Formats: sequence, C-alpha cells, structure tokens
Amino acid sequence: MTDEPLITPPHDAADVLRSELTAHRDQLESAVRREVVLTSSALLIGLFWLGFVVDWLLEPSVAVRKGLWLVVLGSTAAWVLVRLLPRLRRKFSDAELALALVRRRPELGDGFITAVEQLERPPVEDATQRTLLRITTEQAASQIRSLPRFSLVNERRLMNWRRLSLVLGLGTILLGAFMLQPLSVYLRRLALSPDLWPRRVALSLVGFKQEPSGLWIKRVARDDRFRLVVLADRTGGHVAPSSVEMRTRTSSGRTRSENLTRVGSSDSAAAESLQFRHEFERVSESLDFTLSGGDARLGPCRLEVSPRPALSEIVAEILPASYLHSAARTLSISAIGEIPAGSMVELSAQASAPLAKTSVRLMSASGSETPRTGQLSADRMQLRIPLGVLRESTRVQIGITDQYDISSGEPYVLPLTVTPDTPPTISVALAGIGLAITPEARAPLDLVAEDDHGLREVLLSLRRGTELPSKRALLNDADSDQQRWVKLGVIDLLTLRNRDERLRRPLEPGEKLTLQVEVRDGCDLPPLREATKSAAIEFEIVSPEELVSRLGEREINLRQSFEKSIADLRRVAFGLAEVNPENAPSRLAQLGVDTQQVREDISSIAEAFSLIAAELQNNRIGNTQLVDRVERGIAEPLRKEVTDAIGPLAADLLGAAKAEMAPTASLAARATTTIVRLERILARMQALETYNEIVTTLRGLIGEQRSLTGKTQEIRREQARELLLE
Repeated sequence: MTDEPLITPPHDAADVLRSELTAHRDQLESAVRREVVLTSSALLIGLFWLGFVVDWLLEPSVAVRKGLWLVVLGSTAAWVLVRLLPRLRRKFSDAELALALVRRRPELGDGFITAVEQLERPPVEDATQRTLLRITTEQAASQIRSLPRFSLVNERRLMNWRRLSLVLGLGTILLGAFMLQPLSVYLRRLALSPDLWPRRVALSLVGFKQEPSGLWIKRVARDDRFRLVVLADRTGGHVAPSSVEMRTRTSSGRTRSENLTRVGSSDSAAAESLQFRHEFERVSESLDFTLSGGDARLGPCRLEVSPRPALSEIVAEILPASYLHSAARTLSISAIGEIPAGSMVELSAQASAPLAKTSVRLMSASGSETPRTGQLSADRMQLRIPLGVLRESTRVQIGITDQYDISSGEPYVLPLTVTPDTPPTISVALAGIGLAITPEARAPLDLVAEDDHGLREVLLSLRRGTELPSKRALLNDADSDQQRWVKLGVIDLLTLRNRDERLRRPLEPGEKLTLQVEVRDGCDLPPLREATKSAAIEFEIVSPEELVSRLGEREINLRQSFEKSIADLRRVAFGLAEVNPENAPSRLAQLGVDTQQVREDISSIAEAFSLIAAELQNNRIGNTQLVDRVERGIAEPLRKEVTDAIGPLAADLLGAAKAEMAPTASLAARATTTIVRLERILARMQALETYNEIVTTLRGLIGEQRSLTGKTQEIRREQARELLLE
C-alpha cells in the first residue's frame, strides 16, 4: 500500500473531510454487496448438496418433499427479510465512519471525530467557537491527508468467501459432469417428481399401503399373529442383499434391532425376488419400524393394532308366506324362535367399524351351501342380508372384513329353525251305523279336520263299486284361517239319489259303497302336495232282512256276555256270605274290584244295544216295536242298573274293605236284589230273540210268497203269448 493521500486535498478543509468520508462509505457498501453475493451463493450451493445427500439417504415421499420445500422457502424468505435486505439497505453515517477510522488509525485522535460531527451541525454564532471549530477541522483534514492510503474493508474475509464460492462452484461443475444421472434424478425430485433414486437394492413390503405422508402402514388385529414379508427385487439390474435389518420401536418406547429370516439363497439368479420374513407371534401393541438392506432403506413403517370388527343388534325381518295371512315382524336373532316355511327373511346388523366386504353362506342340514350377498349402507356401518324364501332349517354363516382388511376371525353362525307346514289331518267316525247298510240307509258321520294354519277345502267322496267317485265340497274358502273344522253330517242314500246321477240307480244288495274325505290347506309352496285323505270306509249293501239277521246274531253274543256278567255278580253275592273278620279287608276289596268289572261290562253291553237300536233306525227298517224293545226294554234299564245299583255297590264294597265293621249282610242283599232285576232284563233279551226269529220267519215267508207270485205271473204271461201265437 503506498503513502499517497487517498484524495487530493481540496482548498476547503470541510470538503476534504466530506470527500474522505464518501470514499470510505462507497468502499464499505461495495464490500457488503460482494459479501452478500458470495455468502448467498455458497449457502445455496451447500444447501443444494445437503439436500442431495438427505434425499438420497432418506428418499422422502412427494408429500414430505412438498413440506420441506415450504420449510426451505419460508426459511429463505425469513433470512432475506431479516438478514439480507437490512444489510443491503444499510447506510453508514459520518459519525460511524469517523469512529471506524479512529479505531483503524488511532493517531487521528478525538479531534477528528469532533470535526466530523460538527459538519452536520449548523454554524455557531460565537466567533471564538467558530474559530476553534475551523482550526479543529483544518487539523483533521491535514491529518487525514497526511496518512497513507488505507481501507476499512476486511479484504481477507472477502477473499475467503470468494475462494469458498469458487471451490463450491467448480466442485458442482465437476460433480455434475461425473454424476449426470444422479443429478438429473435429484433435479426431477426437486421438481416433486415421484421418481425414486436408482439403487442396487430395491426392497418392498407385501400387504402394506403407503400413505401420502410416505408412511408404510398395515393394520392387524390385536393379539393376532402376523408374518412380515419383505421382497428384494432381482430384476432390472437390482441385487439382493445378504441380510435385511429391522429396527422396531413400540408405542411404549421400547426399541429393538434384528435381522429378518432369509428364504432362499442370495446367490441364486433363478428367482425374480428374494424373500425375507419375520414372524410376530402376537401383536399386542402398535409398533414403528424401518428396514435397511444393502444401500436401500425402507420406512417409516408401522404395524397398527386395531380391534376386530364385530356385529351387534342383529335382527331378522320375517315376512310369512301369503297363505299364512300373517303380518311381517321384526325380532332379535336371540328371540326369533321358529320360522314358518316359505317365509321371506332378511337379516340386518350394526357393524363396529366400516366394512369393506362380507361373505354370507346358507348351510342347510343336508350339507349344501348357498351364497348370499350382503348389502352395506352408505357409511358401510349397516349390513343387510336378504336370505330370500326359506323352506328348510339352515345356518347362516357371516364373515366380515373391515376397511383395513381385518376380519372378524371366526365367522358368525346363526341357526334359523324353519318349521315346515304340516299336512292337514282328517278323522271320520261312524255314529249309529255299521259297515253293513241297507239301500235306503242314512249314515251319520263325525268329521274332524285340523290344520295349523287354516283349512281351505273339505271334499266328501263316494264311490259305487269300481266307478269314478262322486265328490261334494263340504268346505271351500280360499281365505279361511279356520284351524279346526268339526262337522256332524249325514249321508242319506235316498237324498243322494236325487242329487247325484251316479247314485240315481238303486243300490242292490251285494254292492260296495266307499266313502272317503279329502282335505286341503292353503299351503302353496312347491312342490304342491296332494290332499290329505281319510281312511276309506267301505259299506256293504245288504237287504233289510240280512241286516236284521246280522243284528240278531250280534244280540245273541251280547246276551251271552250279559249272562256271564250276571254270573260274575252272583259270585260276588255268594262271596259276601263267606266274609269273616279275618279276611274281610282283602276279601271285600277283591269283591269290589270284581263288581267294578261287572259295571264296566254291563255298561258296554248297554251301549252295544243302543247302537243296535240306532242302526235299525238309520237303516230305515220300519219296525218301531223292535227299536222300542231294544232301546227302552234293554239299553235304558241296563244303564239305569249300572248308575243306580252296580256302581254304588262297587264303591260301597271298596269302602267297606277299609272300615272296621263291614255290613256284609246288607251288601249281599243289595247284590241279590240287583241280580233279580238283571235277570228280568235277560228275560226281555230272550224274548227279543224269539221275536226276531218270528220276524225273520215272516219276512222269509213273505219273500217266498212274493217270489212265487212273480213266477206265477211270469207263467201266465208266457201262456198268454203262446195263445196269441196260435
């Protein structure tokens, strides 16, 4: 540096000082601008390469890079506003420059500072002070003028920044020349391209989903077992690493590092990828982890623990079949009970989490499976399953998977018990008529038809011999919900002759007439079943004489049974005479039981005689005297004896067996008196047999007379024809 003055001294000392200050000010401001440019360029180059290293190591996602761009731009803007612009806009005052010059050149002294400060002040009025200030200014100008040239700028600092910027710039040019592909990738990634860094090792997670933030996440069921599978690509120039390390951190803060198990050999070139595994026996809490192998790093990754989805509030909407005439109902699955066959069923349930998919199967008792489709609501929290029409018991198997691909585990199994429609039942009982009837008989019937959901049709069928049956509707109501139908009907053969063409021809003895009742319910479920038919009742047509003869044989059998009952009661009377205090309880008890048996036998005989009387009436056998003999002469007295004498006698005998003093004499007298009355009834039975024999004989004679008269008339007609021919 030379010793020449910085500026040629002017004639005015104040102008000299101002000129010197302006020169130093221009140097400082120029130096500040150069330093700002050099530091900014060095900082930008440094940030460029720092970002390169960080991006290559961490390989953040597009979303993360957007965030980093916002941070960098915000920090840069703040640095420019807070640090850069204030430095560029700063103006150095004369006082600041004078102080800096005195610090740099102490020989200038305080007078120099005083001289500079008075330059900005107005002139003083005092002459003495003006003289002193002028002298001070001249001395300051003389001092600054006498000093060699110097600068307030730190040239070494500027040179260092210049060298650093030059080195960074040349280094960037050289690296760019040798790293064109990495730099091009980095520039594309700076432009937020999704391109990845080209690496020799490429790792991927099976079953994980990458979120916009770059997090690889997989949700698993709590306490479930999970297998982590990592694939190392071996195509496109990639190589498989010898090992893959996993560093985990649980939600509780515990960290751990371990190597994954390699499946296969890293030297084999046959497979397109090499697999690495890790078994989590029980995932009880969420954990974060990163994977590294070779020059690849994968992460952040997370195993998120979630509860399994569940169904609650499961209800069934049941719409019974139309033939049941029942309204729709909604029941909880636990209180559904039995479902009528043919009902349309739809299940609905509330899910604990949004569902992604469902699996529904109907499993019948025979082992067949039928798939069904579940319907999800808009928020995927409500599940509806139309099962359709159920005709047999089934089990509904429901499997659900939530939006995170977590299943419910074991599927829900809901048993549905379907009650099939039972066929209607029909019972037909003859009342006061037997299977042998006359051509003019009337057959009373007791018909009882039942169905669990309502009868629709009852048909009476009559078939003469082998001809087609004739049917008549007793009930025909398609909308009936009557579950029990009782009918006391009568089949009158005389009336049917006028109504039915097939029965108009008189029935002849020896013919067969078959009666059957058919009943149908309203069940229209396929396959349609046939009507329920009663047991066929086959009537034999006989003549009145033949029927009377058969009834007479039955009366003889009844009379013989009645004689046996009288003999049994007589043994009771004799047994009472043999009762003594030693055997009284057991003997009386046995006699009471025997008397009860006699009462039951005679009661049955009375009902049998009443049936004979009813058959005579219903077969229109015009013999009121015979009917009166059977009913009033035999059946009614027998019932009266059973009610008034034999029944009380049996009860008293059983009661006497328990008493200390048994009135055996009075009991024996009552038994004897009863026997006498029964023998009178027996006499009426014997008289009835004689009467029947006479009636039968007379009917036989009348029949022979009619036959003889017919043959005589035939002979006469034949003789008349012969006379006419002659």
